[in-house]
Amino acid sequence: MSSNIRNKIKRYPDRGIYEKYKLIEILNRNFIAEVAFEDQGQPFIIPMNYCNDDYQIYFHGSPESRLMNVLRSGKDVAISILEVRGIIIRSRVTDNSLQYVSAIIFGRGSRIDDNEKKMQIFRNLMNRISPERWNDTDLPEKKDLDGVEVVSVKIEDFSIKINLDEIPFKEDMSRWQGIIPVEVNYGQPISYSHLDIPEYIKKLKGKSIYR
Repeated sequence: MSSNIRNKIKRYPDRGIYEKYKLIEILNRNFIAEVAFEDQGQPFIIPMNYCNDDYQIYFHGSPESRLMNVLRSGKDVAISILEVRGIIIRSRVTDNSLQYVSAIIFGRGSRIDDNEKKMQIFRNLMNRISPERWNDTDLPEKKDLDGVEVVSVKIEDFSIKINLDEIPFKEDMSRWQGIIPVEVNYGQPISYSHLDIPEYIKKLKGKSIYR
């Protein structure tokens, strides 16, 4: 995909990627995004759960929420995905940096009214967050689906920026320099029930969320 003005990477353009399949790989292994938009001249950015297919990103929330109002109106929004992979520590504090994978997506939202489609989106989201949970949960009834807003954002433009290189460090032996890896894994489940923790929940412990 060729870059245009709004998605072109200016700083370190050699780190930019504009291939759709790479974007889908990033979207498929994540489930948290930040959605940026403008409402009545005021900028906002809100973290959201999501799921996706090759063309759309799906969100849900209260019908009265500011974000849902903007998304279903069809206004432009920007969506950010970030994976922090490491902290680059250098001698000078101004030279510290990150190893990361990031994606910025531009698109417009539209409302989903079909409850069968809504159910499929919730299933996909649940399977992304906790595989196997769908078969061990209370499924929504029609009134539940009617009471939640579900929207899709069509992927129109995007850019990916990746910095995973071990950039050469300057010769300076007076301070420690190096890379601290960052891992985001599922932790020990915490029960709020007298029931035993299901095996499909237990086996998530220690696994990376970037599946």
